[in-house]
Amino acid sequence: GAGGLTAEQMYSVLEFGAPDRKQTVADNYRRLMERLATDSTVNVANKIYVMQNYAVKGAFNAIATGSFRSEAESVNFAESAAAAKKINGWVEEKTNNKIKDLISPDALDELSRMVLVNAVHFKGTWTYQFDPSLTRPFPFWLSETESRDVPMMNIKKHFAFNNFEELGFSALELTYGGSDMTMMLLLPNERMGLAALEEKLPTLNLAELAGKMHKQEVE
Repeated sequence: GAGGLTAEQMYSVLEFGAPDRKQTVADNYRRLMERLATDSTVNVANKIYVMQNYAVKGAFNAIATGSFRSEAESVNFAESAAAAKKINGWVEEKTNNKIKDLISPDALDELSRMVLVNAVHFKGTWTYQFDPSLTRPFPFWLSETESRDVPMMNIKKHFAFNNFEELGFSALELTYGGSDMTMMLLLPNERMGLAALEEKLPTLNLAELAGKMHKQEVE
């Protein structure tokens, strides 16, 4: 719903491109929310709370509701305890009571005008479960020459995998049962290559990496 200089600044910081792509961004977000709504591993809660006696423009509310699933509701922030209880109760309901006390009464007062609430709860189970009996000590390297034995889970299955030698790391995808979600793990090829990998992260395109990975037996 933002426009003018505010929209330009937001699109610049979020790297969304030009503000004239606003509808494209909104449509993509709406499709993402619709997809997540059918995923049993993810609960997303979005809502706008507005100080009572302050009206939200109908056009803004239509965009917030239609594209961002974030309807506006009036609340008296001056009664901070009651307002916080109302907000937290809604978040608990939308996240199956997994997220509690999202906002403190101390964060609200009579000068508060609008609060945008966003809560995401994720709980997934692996498609291929790790067998606890296979957990055993492996060396965890603290430096090139020093290591500590720590318990590590172990599994041998077919996973999407690739060794991106030119980038200095290997990538592995673990899937979640009953979900389109996956966890992508990046492991430096060099024993002490974590710092170098961290520097590369902002420039990596994970979707592009995933497209170059192939299922193979991995342990």
